[in-house]
Amino acid sequence: MTELYPSNQKPLLKFVDGRGRVSRLFWGKSKPRPSPTFFDGLGYRHIAKKHGFGPADEQATRNAIHGRPITTTQVTKKSGRFIKRIYEGSRYTQNATNCARVVVISYPPRSSTGGTIITSYGAVVGEPGSDLPSQG
Repeated sequence: MTELYPSNQKPLLKFVDGRGRVSRLFWGKSKPRPSPTFFDGLGYRHIAKKHGFGPADEQATRNAIHGRPITTTQVTKKSGRFIKRIYEGSRYTQNATNCARVVVISYPPRSSTGGTIITSYGAVVGEPGSDLPSQG
């Protein structure tokens, strides 16, 4: 698998999951597509531009990855193969809407080490296109 980041790049933050694996959040990259409200990319820059990322988001990310992933998918792209795991954090209500933290982490295949955090955001539960089911 091709690394998402050069091996000599230092992570911005480290997160330990419920199994003791350390996943890293790198500065990452982000670019608008095709309008300034949609951002492609991964890592901190993507999260901060698209969703915002403050101390409460950091803590919600830490809490979410302590549970079991809600989905695990093997992905093959030009850059190689990886395991994509989606974690769901605690559900909460914001502006009368049911939400939950979603964290997406890429892991090397057949690896017991941590992964790379692709994104972390608050999602509306049950919204079409959401990674979250309507019932928890």
